[in-house]
Amino acid sequence: SDALPKHYQALMNDPVSPISSFYPS
Repeated sequence: SDALPKHYQALMNDPVSPISSFYPS
């Protein structure tokens, strides 16, 4: 299975989303 749901992946890939700070790529 995927490590993270697709919506989390989308948030992580969004530079303006605060979640990218919590889950740096």
